[in-house]
Amino acid sequence: MKEGLKAIRKLRGWSVRELAEYSGVPKTTIEGWENRGTDKAIAGKLKRVADALGVNMEDWL
Repeated sequence: MKEGLKAIRKLRGWSVRELAEYSGVPKTTIEGWENRGTDKAIAGKLKRVADALGVNMEDWL
C-alpha cells in the first residue's frame, strides 16, 4: 500500500500537505502510511484519502 499511495499522490502532483488538506487526514498520518504502511490505519481515514485522490481504496491497498 505504501508505494501505491505515494505513487497515486505524485501522479496527481500533490504534496503530502496538499493531500492532507484535501482529505482532512493529518499530514503525519499520511507520511506514516507512505513510510510504514497501514497496519494501524483507520478505515475512515483511508476512505477520505481515497476519495480525495478520486480512486477506490482497492486501487492502492
